[in-house]
Amino acid sequence: MGNSRSRQKTDVVVNALRPYGTSIFTEMTVLANAHGDVNLSQGFPSPSTGRDLLSGGRYHPLEFDDDLALYAKTHQIGLLHEDQHYDPGDRTASFHLNDMEAACLICYDLRFPELFHSLADRCAVILVIASWPGARQRHWDILLPARAVENHSKSLAWPPAE
Repeated sequence: MGNSRSRQKTDVVVNALRPYGTSIFTEMTVLANAHGDVNLSQGFPSPSTGRDLLSGGRYHPLEFDDDLALYAKTHQIGLLHEDQHYDPGDRTASFHLNDMEAACLICYDLRFPELFHSLADRCAVILVIASWPGARQRHWDILLPARAVENHSKSLAWPPAE
């Protein structure tokens, strides 16, 4: 398989890492260059405040220096006091991936059907990245198909970590 064919794949390198400085994006880009076309990362500094935007996605195609889209988690988990450490995002984000429009959300977003509904009309696929605790597996098993059924769509998801 040649390099140009590799760039046409829709493989996605998923990194569930919080940034330990801006060099994390460099490391993730190296991983994306080695394994796929798009770099998805979680946790990045807010351009406006400098505080981290929690569990967001940075979609970075190999052949461009700019991000395709930037998504930050819009609903924070109160039990974890995320509001004390992170700024919430204020919008969803979609990006063009090969021949389709795609978007990425995180597992906690499954609890908010309006996020999926806002993307369903314009996106062929909604990727869901999980960092879901094993104790909540049943929630995942119910909510993921519910979002797809509600929107007459399909969702692509990585299984929660054990």
